[in-house]
Amino acid sequence: IEYTPPPSGTIVIVKNAIPDDAQDFTFTSNITGNAVFSLDDDADDTLSNTKTIVSVPVGTYAVIEAAVAGWTLTDLVCSDPDSGSSVNLGAGESTIDLDNGETVSCTYTNTKYGSITIAKETLPDGDPTDFSFNGDVEATLSDGESATRGNLSVWGEYSSTETVPEGWDLTDISCNDSDSDTPSGGNLETGVVRFGLDIGEDVICTFTNTKRGSITITKLADPNVGPFIFNLSGPDSYFNNTTFENGAFPNAVSSISFDNLIPGPYSIIENVPEGWNGQQSVNCNSGAPDNLTLLPGGNITCTFNNT
Repeated sequence: IEYTPPPSGTIVIVKNAIPDDAQDFTFTSNITGNAVFSLDDDADDTLSNTKTIVSVPVGTYAVIEAAVAGWTLTDLVCSDPDSGSSVNLGAGESTIDLDNGETVSCTYTNTKYGSITIAKETLPDGDPTDFSFNGDVEATLSDGESATRGNLSVWGEYSSTETVPEGWDLTDISCNDSDSDTPSGGNLETGVVRFGLDIGEDVICTFTNTKRGSITITKLADPNVGPFIFNLSGPDSYFNNTTFENGAFPNAVSSISFDNLIPGPYSIIENVPEGWNGQQSVNCNSGAPDNLTLLPGGNITCTFNNT
């Protein structure tokens, strides 16, 4: 008596990830002995991207892929010689109509979501000032904080704009986009950064803001006569190449302050009036008066004492 095997076929499930990734995807089915199995799509042989099931009895089978956070099922196609199988992309399910001698192959294609992140840094570090962002990332951030818009399945250009508070300058925008679709540095004048988001990318752009500082000059004169003339120079046009006389110092102990100055090197030089014994003392809290360095958010005070 010759044995005749029961009618059967082969079912093949293929995992395609865009981009290739080590993420595992779990499947459930009503195929005997294959109720649950996993596949991934990377170069590692630890887990295959293909599940081949042979000698499956003729019948109708369902194979369902479980949803994975950060991924979306973008395509599901079954290759069936008699076109008897069907798919439901939204449910991640393929319904396989297996006939005798058939091989039915179903390919599940998942595409990785992307994300865009704004990170906030300040000079000096740790400043509590809040900075507002609007656009595709909307947030209010202070130093060391960040905001992410994730699960982006639409790839292309996104943008966000920082509103710079008074007393601050936007001094750097840097992005970690490996394929350089996001312009490194953004636009410091407008505070706008444009993200060029590709499939599966997580692009982070860091905004660095530098706080302005101040310089205060105090004049001590005995007696309070003058004129006392100072020549000022530095990177801020408000301070640079300014000369003022003792009219700025109406009292025996008097001060003048220059606020909202750009950090950098500054110089204060006093022209000692004729008939004075020169500067009895000059005291600055940040170096010599002709070689000052104003730090972000800093305050320099210099006292000139003449007799």
